[in-house]
Amino acid sequence: MTARAKAALLALPCALAVAGLAVLLLAPDGSGPAAPGHRAGVRVGNDHSGTDAGTTGRSPSAGAGRRPRDASVRPGGTGAPARREVSRPPVPAGGGSPAAAVGGVVPSADGRARVEVRCLDEAGRPLRGVRIEVRRVGGAPLVPAVSGDDGQAVLRGAAVGERIEGVARSPTSSAAVRFGPLEASARTRVNLRFRRAALGLLEGTLYDDGGQPIPAEDDPRLLLINPKSPEGKAELDAVAMNLRPDGTFRAELAQGVWAVSAKARGRSESDRTYVTVSPDAPARANLVLPRAGRLAGTIRVPGFLRAELPRPLEIVAEIRSGSSANPLVRIRRFPIVLDATLRYELAECDAGRWRLRVEDPASGGRLVGPWHTVIVEPGQSIDGYTLSLSEVMVSLRGVVRDDRGLPLEGVEVSCGARRARSDAEGRYELRGLDLGSAWLEATAEGYAPAVREINYRGAALEVDLALPRLGGVRGRVLRDGRPAAGVTVYVCYQEEDGVRPYETRTDEEGRYRLDDLPPATYSLKAGPGADPFALAGAPTVTVTPAQVVEAPPVTAE
Repeated sequence: MTARAKAALLALPCALAVAGLAVLLLAPDGSGPAAPGHRAGVRVGNDHSGTDAGTTGRSPSAGAGRRPRDASVRPGGTGAPARREVSRPPVPAGGGSPAAAVGGVVPSADGRARVEVRCLDEAGRPLRGVRIEVRRVGGAPLVPAVSGDDGQAVLRGAAVGERIEGVARSPTSSAAVRFGPLEASARTRVNLRFRRAALGLLEGTLYDDGGQPIPAEDDPRLLLINPKSPEGKAELDAVAMNLRPDGTFRAELAQGVWAVSAKARGRSESDRTYVTVSPDAPARANLVLPRAGRLAGTIRVPGFLRAELPRPLEIVAEIRSGSSANPLVRIRRFPIVLDATLRYELAECDAGRWRLRVEDPASGGRLVGPWHTVIVEPGQSIDGYTLSLSEVMVSLRGVVRDDRGLPLEGVEVSCGARRARSDAEGRYELRGLDLGSAWLEATAEGYAPAVREINYRGAALEVDLALPRLGGVRGRVLRDGRPAAGVTVYVCYQEEDGVRPYETRTDEEGRYRLDDLPPATYSLKAGPGADPFALAGAPTVTVTPAQVVEAPPVTAE
């Protein structure tokens, strides 16, 4: 894949294919149908203002569309499920979010947002077991939530005014649903609607490594991922999976292939197994949840840092488990507060081979410890394991500019787990990179992202990045020589590995407009019979930075 194609994929997560299977709707009162043209869109409001704080997918108003944040690429697909997972315990929201109203959002008394998510099927019936994963845009995730019998789930942890986005998956739907980015308010309400798929049965057992059944009191959960659409997980608790005292369970799932694992209090997550749920006979998954371990010891820190204790740090762990034929790598981050004793303790450690290090988030990447390796056996308690924190040299530096060569301030630059923001002169620095190949990405609101592949070998690299300003296109659609009102317009970018379509609709005069497009040459298609992935002979238009260009007329198909 080219760097240019990689940039588009990183900036715009694929969701158009999802939109055909799952629909997101929200009415101002949180219950009624959405307005026409809001397929695959989210409207959010709060109890005080009820304003439209953000949309995704198709433009809410004909003829004045903005680029959908979630576009798709075809042909191809999501491929095999990613076997590398990242989790982070809740991180308190930063103090930089304003307490006053932002963009019409009414703040709460303590500056914290409350996101209420309601999960429904096509008939408006509540769905249990929908897992909702939300993250701050460009930041840390919130604690996931799972819908109960009433289909409701509440997420907390974001500050009022922070921009968030999320993904949700139901065990009875074959597709995940994305929402956002949107601005969190004192009470943000989101309705997610899922298209119910044909169902089958999954049966199995939950045991620990000693052969004992996992009791319901330990809060066991089934975690379900669709390998064909691996975004997000569905989650079933003991009630939803019909768990019996003997450790057997029986649950209804959407038909198809599922990757299934389980977790419980005091246990490591089980290895993942793949099952095919069909109408013919129940699929089967026998899962073993090893007893969790414990890891404790001390952290060596530079002398100058001792005067600043206690200090919040993070222990980053890469945990490998499973078999050689079915390996699993999990990335976990453990926030700790290191005091004068220099001791740390990690409880409920997953069994497996651990590779871990200490990081100081407040240092901006200047304090990062070396990697240490330890094997945690089921139920094992390891004490006296020493970690260290040290000052690291700059791995990567450069300057970020726009298409005119002007330096850009506040651009988020990331490479793997390392992140930085450019200063007033566009300069950035990243420290503590791992050796080897990695993708360097730079993103900023109003600019097309930049992505470069680098190969870090230990010596400092200098990589300058250019982020062109976004542009737009406007034009007219005709049918039999007359303006075609209410027609879908596709503005399509041809990549080496597929087509990325953006869409909007014409107004009553047959006119349309689409903003926030990366500078490039696009093909134009329109009408109910238009195929945005068959572009031969289609008229084209070239979008330039910071300009809305006039496109040639398009004939509706």
